[in-house]
Amino acid sequence: MHWKITALWGGKKVELRETQRAVTPFGGLVVFFEFLRQVGYREAVSKYLPFRLTSPNAIDPVETFTAFLLSVVAGARRFAHTSLLRADVALHAVLGISRFPVDDTIRNLFKRFGQGQCQRFFSGLWSWQLERLPGCSAGYSLDLDSTVFERYGRHNRRADMENRIAELKHDLGADDFCLQEFFCYRSSLPQHPAAVQSAWRIPARQWL
Repeated sequence: MHWKITALWGGKKVELRETQRAVTPFGGLVVFFEFLRQVGYREAVSKYLPFRLTSPNAIDPVETFTAFLLSVVAGARRFAHTSLLRADVALHAVLGISRFPVDDTIRNLFKRFGQGQCQRFFSGLWSWQLERLPGCSAGYSLDLDSTVFERYGRHNRRADMENRIAELKHDLGADDFCLQEFFCYRSSLPQHPAAVQSAWRIPARQWL
């Protein structure tokens, strides 16, 4: 079935056709898919994800985790929004998956994560990302802002900050993780008016 309409501006004829082929409004995600393929995303997540399902009807946890990731990239703000991608057959074909998980499947995957699973999974992914860095004889500088350290209330006492530094050293495997400067924000320590960033340096040999 097809028909023609006249454009509102310009008066040109536009032909509209119906098709049985699957279409997707998320075609731009193919660039992101290609990026994930080139960096070895699937292999890395398969290696470090601490879950393996034995049921023949189960969806691969790597696919479930990726479905959540892509849903967020596509604009999802809650688990229920993942259903938008579940109905997109064309997107499934581009991904190479036969089934897209429902929101309950994605939610149940994250319910499996305890503290130990989170540590093993995300520490592994963090190491994988660091291994992709090119060698640098001068080392790298890591700038830690509010995405790593909280800035509110009384939580940011020096002891708490030092504990977080120790955790970060453990995650990075950097025993000689050197603190160059240490400052806290005024909102955390009112008696100290200075409010500047914190920066550390890690030798490249500890990363690569």
